Amino acid sequence: MITPKEAKELTLEVWRYLRDHPKIMFKHQTPMYHKINIFSGDCPLCAIYRSSDDDEDCKGCPLDCLAKKGGDKESLWRQHTFSDGPITRQKAASKIVELVEAWEV
Repeated sequence: MITPKEAKELTLEVWRYLRDHPKIMFKHQTPMYHKINIFSGDCPLCAIYRSSDDDEDCKGCPLDCLAKKGGDKESLWRQHTFSDGPITRQKAASKIVELVEAWEV
């Protein structure tokens, strides 16, 4: 089991890398993928906020991907992964970093 502090640190490691390397589209292309591939959605935060892969209620997650109106379809993760280029990916990753940094654990 991962602690919230560990989840925050690992999430920041991944998303800072994606922010700083905007040509990369997917988490599995990061050098730290082996650290996150054990989590649902390759996301340490999901290990804390989702009770199962079918759970569509991530209330409390700093990214609020599934709990907000529009759910995952409008999430920052989706904006990053399905963007039209590196500038859009960098902006989405930067917003994710900001949200996670502001998350108090």
